[in-house]
Amino acid sequence: MKWPVIDKKQYKFGIEDLLVKIHFSDLEEISGFLLNQLEQKHPREDYKEFLQLCLIFLGRVSPDKISFRAPGEFIMPDGWQKQHTL
Repeated sequence: MKWPVIDKKQYKFGIEDLLVKIHFSDLEEISGFLLNQLEQKHPREDYKEFLQLCLIFLGRVSPDKISFRAPGEFIMPDGWQKQHTL
């Protein structure tokens, strides 16, 4: 992947796609749940990251507060290393 040349400021929120939006009936309730979960303690950092990505997908995060990191390796619970790709 050519991560260094990707313009990380050129993106659209997933919810902007009408084919996606029709599957979400109550964005306020979903967003509230995600925000509540972010206040909880999580055993792994990737849980928190997943919640943050969900809020970004739903367009509930101000664009000036969004930054994307390059994908990298992570360790699975069984000890295997896997490449994280999007």
